[in-house]
Amino acid sequence: MNGAKQKIAKTSKIVAVVLKVCFILVIAAIVALLLGIGFLTLAGNGLSTSLQQALTIAASGTSSVGIAVGNLVIVFGMGIIVLMVTFMVLFTLHKLFVNISCEHTPFTKINVKIMKKVAIWTVITCFVDFIANGISDKLLTSETTFTLNFIWLVVAAAIYCIALIFDYGCQLQQEADEIL
Repeated sequence: MNGAKQKIAKTSKIVAVVLKVCFILVIAAIVALLLGIGFLTLAGNGLSTSLQQALTIAASGTSSVGIAVGNLVIVFGMGIIVLMVTFMVLFTLHKLFVNISCEHTPFTKINVKIMKKVAIWTVITCFVDFIANGISDKLLTSETTFTLNFIWLVVAAAIYCIALIFDYGCQLQQEADEIL
């Protein structure tokens, strides 16, 4: 194996480990939100009342906004959904880098398919985040502000274009292997 392939394999292994740590942290955040939902739904009325008082947020220094426990449970649920989609992006990326480290080349048809899946999950992330933020804003502030983060769409388009470049690289690799 030449130096470039060794470098690709080593770097891919490092990235795969970092991604594994990231999706473990996402799982921990999901568990924390699930525990929070359980705590909020199973809490007695006295605890709910004191919790509701604790969750009163001072807005503009003069007025206060109370957050209903039910609304908070829904917001936590939306957070779980966003984290689950984020987990899928990280998990799919992890799979890509594990494949690259095993194959010692990114130019395989499997990796192209995985990259296209990452692009699709990134688009899904964009729209899930859009919906979750709008619902959360409505529940927490009584104002609906849907904001679409176009960066996610640009990233998805870039990943898809890179997948197409890798597909072309696969074709060139196949031609080079056939010549040899």
